[in-house]
Amino acid sequence: MTDDELFAGLAERKALIVHFSHHANMREGGVFPEDLQDAIKNRNQWKLSCCVVWPGHRMNLPGSVGVIFRPRSTTNIVSVSNVDSGSHEGVDGEDQSSGDPLSTASFAKSFDVEVYNEWRVLDTDVEGIFVSNPNNIYVKKKQCFQVLDKSYWDIAMQPIQLSEVMDAFPNHPIITMGPHGPHRLR
Repeated sequence: MTDDELFAGLAERKALIVHFSHHANMREGGVFPEDLQDAIKNRNQWKLSCCVVWPGHRMNLPGSVGVIFRPRSTTNIVSVSNVDSGSHEGVDGEDQSSGDPLSTASFAKSFDVEVYNEWRVLDTDVEGIFVSNPNNIYVKKKQCFQVLDKSYWDIAMQPIQLSEVMDAFPNHPIITMGPHGPHRLR
């Protein structure tokens, strides 16, 4: 797949590549908004797992808020899959994934999704911050729970308002996916 074919395919589908603040605790200390701020800062060194979203997709997304990454070329795409490819970095730094290299066939297949797709990216540009549903946002945060007379700290999901996303990323456009494509909220 050429760069032009990649960009034309994403534009034709009005698709965005989004690295989510995952609802599960995926990285030590990875709570909102620091997890996404770290992804932005380290996007040139970290291979980041993303979902590709488009108008009318029916995926059960792994998060409510994410960073929209824009590749500069096909070399920024590490692997693609139409399922969760179990991607992670091995102790030796090598990418571990059941995803496929980007090709015309793997690109097309990645849009044939049951739960959610996974694209791995490296060294991309930041296009904005994605909010899947501005009226229903959940992120993981460190929280204190009271059990009888004891306090326990843990990481759990909690609802937040759109204004909190905007405050956390004041210099980035905030974008959602409308029925006709990406829609800018700010």
